[in-house]
Amino acid sequence: MKNFIFPLLVIVLSACQTNSNTEQTEQEILVTEEKTTCENMTDAALNFMNDYVDYCLNPQPETGLTAWIDQRKDVTTHFKDELNTILREAIENDPEMGLGFDPLLNAQDCPEKGFELFSCDSTSKLVEVSGIDYPEFKVNISLLQENNIWKIEGCGVVNIF
Repeated sequence: MKNFIFPLLVIVLSACQTNSNTEQTEQEILVTEEKTTCENMTDAALNFMNDYVDYCLNPQPETGLTAWIDQRKDVTTHFKDELNTILREAIENDPEMGLGFDPLLNAQDCPEKGFELFSCDSTSKLVEVSGIDYPEFKVNISLLQENNIWKIEGCGVVNIF
């Protein structure tokens, strides 16, 4: 009987150990995937926002905001359409003043040194950035993955609820 119980006990314990290792590995994979997702989302968000700061600080008279956005490949069509709607309705409602603030920054000014990561939530696909020279200045950016490329789906008051 002892000869039977000991090998059985060894088999049960090794099976439990293997299952525990599998669960730990699955958790590690999920954490790694979430970290990679946030890194990729953050790269896309910061690239877009820092390019936008450059655009704001060095305006080109021939390139308006809608033209600048339209030429970008890192922005969804839905974002472009919603921004155009917001700007068109603002001009219709007040032709002299228009919107009166920057819809991507949800403000009238921008941090001159650009943005850095404040937080990332891979579940909601939301990145929050803060001004490098003005940390209280924060902007939410929602992202959408299209064809394995992270694109801006919302920013400032555009598609952000």
